[in-house]
Amino acid sequence: MRTRSLVGVATLVLLALIFSLSLYVAHIGRVFGECRLVQLLKVPSPNGSKSVVAYRKECGSTVPDSTQASIVSTGNSFSPERAPPFFVISGHQDILATWSGEQVVRIGLIPGVNRVYKRDESAGDIRIQYE
Repeated sequence: MRTRSLVGVATLVLLALIFSLSLYVAHIGRVFGECRLVQLLKVPSPNGSKSVVAYRKECGSTVPDSTQASIVSTGNSFSPERAPPFFVISGHQDILATWSGEQVVRIGLIPGVNRVYKRDESAGDIRIQYE
């Protein structure tokens, strides 16, 4: 009977250690795997129904920083998962955005050596012009 109790206690201790270790690993993954989004600008459309949001994505030393732009509907909080970027460039870049009516966004950049990862010509029903 005593052996069975010791096996039970040892099993509980082992399960507690495994659970604690899994929580620790999950926490480390969140700390080092999370990216920080820094909003650079938000420019509403003429009627205010949408906005261009430019932001910098900073993921620490494991992934290079990038500058991105998305279209967000008014009333929705910004999330790159809900409003995927139409423009992505490496590093820290200043983006200028203006609306030419309700369906056209003009994106201006200061020329540089940054690498362009994504440069869509439209985002949904919005046409994108690059200058």
